[in-house]
Order: sequence, then structure tokens, then C-alpha cells
Amino acid sequence: MTSFADHVASLYRSTLRCALRYPLVSSRFVGITSVFCCTIALSLGAVPVHAQTLQESLLQRAALGTTCEEIPNNGRYCTYKFGDSPEIGIKDVGGTDTVIGFHHSDIRKELYAMMYFGCVAVVPGRAHPRNYDRDYGVFISPRTGRTYSTSRECRMTL
Repeated sequence: MTSFADHVASLYRSTLRCALRYPLVSSRFVGITSVFCCTIALSLGAVPVHAQTLQESLLQRAALGTTCEEIPNNGRYCTYKFGDSPEIGIKDVGGTDTVIGFHHSDIRKELYAMMYFGCVAVVPGRAHPRNYDRDYGVFISPRTGRTYSTSRECRMTL
């Protein structure tokens, strides 16, 4: 059985996700107005509390498929796997001798990888069901090794 504190914590997390997804004012003042409106919408059931967007699901998939290790004389080596395709490797993440390898990327699959303004973009391929928004995809920074939800966030790390 879920406790009252768990319900409150879940509502709080959902409110913050909602406020960041649907800002009613500039990002500088996202707090009060958006959080208030999202709290009302969530409490009335207008926005599902536990709904995970396709973008959030892809970010989670990226996090689960990422492994990094330190290799002597080669720096940090990270691999990124998204099922059977794509698979990417980055050697010397954040170093001076960074190398990006596309171990497997096929545009005919659900997802494929490509370079996009200095970041590795993982975007929908031809086999994807086409149920996504225009900005669907994740971006991997060779400088940080982290995955970002927008190319702008990723490019800011370069």
C-alpha cells in the first residue's frame, strides 16, 4: 500500500515535470505561475500523474544503455546501446583525443545515430512508428559523455 507521503512526493515530482514542460512565463520565472497551474490541473486529473512522454522514455533508455569505464592511456570510454541499433562508442570522453565510433547505426531501424553540430544525435529511423513530436531524439556530448534531450543543451557543453 502506498503511503500519503509517497502520494505527495509523486504529485510534487509530477507538478515540476508539468511546469517545466508547459511553462506559462519565461524560463526565468517558471516557478510560481506554472507550478500553480500544473498543481490545479494535476489535482483535477487534467494531466496524468505518472504519464511518461516518449522523449522521457528515450532518455531513460539512453541512461540504461550507457556504460563508461576508465582505460589506461585512453581515458574514459563510454558505450551507448539502444537495443540492436544504434550502438555508439566514445573514446577519451572530455579529453584531447576524443574519438567517436558508430559501431552500428542503420536508418532502416527504429533509431539511428549521426553527428549533429558536434554532438551525436540518436533520432527516429524508418522503422519507428512515427508517434513522436518534432523534437524527438537524444543528443550525446563527447565532452561530458552525458545524454541531453535537446541539441541546444548538448551544444552548450562543447
